[in-house]
Amino acid sequence: MDRAKRGGCLNDLNINTGTILFQVAPNTLEYDDNKVGVFINELLPDGVIQVIKDRDNLLKFDIIPFASKHIHLGVNISDLSSNEAHDFAFTWDTKKTEVKIYVDGTSVAGAKWNMGTIE
Repeated sequence: MDRAKRGGCLNDLNINTGTILFQVAPNTLEYDDNKVGVFINELLPDGVIQVIKDRDNLLKFDIIPFASKHIHLGVNISDLSSNEAHDFAFTWDTKKTEVKIYVDGTSVAGAKWNMGTIE
């Protein structure tokens, strides 16, 4: 689907720094069903950014620059209630070597890395 038709929310994604946030409405996603769900799989000129719920009920955030190492962070979301809306945010800054995941406004996972390797 064309980005303009999706509302243009991903038009300015940058592989080096940014923030993605979205809300999942009540009763639209089972967080503990062991099924895969793709929220974002965006090909950029210099890499790929993905947000995926995997079969282990982990919400995975991946930054895959073409010129350096893959940055990966995940958090278990199986305890979230499907009957409530949930806000998700993902921030990254390759110059500060930081990546974070927020659920409902609370930081739930974060990492710093050195030379492209997560610490």
